[in-house]
Amino acid sequence: VTEHLNHVNLLLNYQKQLEKDVNAKTAEIQKMQQQLLISFADLINSRDNITGDHIKNTSKYVHIIADKLRSQHIFKELDDETFYQNVVRSATMHDIGKIAIPDVILNKPGRFEPAEYEIMKRHAALGGEILDQVLAGMGNPAYYKVARNMAVYHHEKWDGTGYPEGKKGEEIPLCARIMAVADVLDALISVRPYKKAFPLDEAYAIIDKEAGHQFDARVVQAFDLARPDIEKAQKH
Repeated sequence: VTEHLNHVNLLLNYQKQLEKDVNAKTAEIQKMQQQLLISFADLINSRDNITGDHIKNTSKYVHIIADKLRSQHIFKELDDETFYQNVVRSATMHDIGKIAIPDVILNKPGRFEPAEYEIMKRHAALGGEILDQVLAGMGNPAYYKVARNMAVYHHEKWDGTGYPEGKKGEEIPLCARIMAVADVLDALISVRPYKKAFPLDEAYAIIDKEAGHQFDARVVQAFDLARPDIEKAQKH
């Protein structure tokens, strides 16, 4: 009996050590992932001279909108801490596909011609392909799924008229529906070579008008409620 108990204790201790080693390795991999993503975001910023702080700004807006949606308990998905954190962390990756867009188009100081716009639109699908290569085998499938969905589908529209796949309604992943509002907000209130920056009131009016058409109306509602936090984020 004593020998049996010693054997059991040995196995239990081995299991605990193994779990400890696995947890340490997982934390190390996640830290490496985060550093890799930061490097990718920096690379996008260094190549894209037109949209300036777009990645930093949209990341802040995604965080704010997701927080408001979570506090309202509108989507059960966001009650899951892991999913929520993955949405917030993935925002920096939404335009990763732009790495594969030629500089002459990415940094064109004006509106795109139709053929140029079609090339630019490819960044959504290309983002998915890049993340397939970079994240698929890195041991965090939940994060990979959210990051990929955000990159590929953030230009889809609630009414099905977006790209790259023409998804509509809840076919569009929640993370991408949140990103879509943050993405358009920053585009509206930022200066571009072909447009002035819209005042925040006008940007809100445009986005509100598109609730139920371009955007999920529930996400827009949370966006409206989060306006004080959006205004604070603009000042920092």
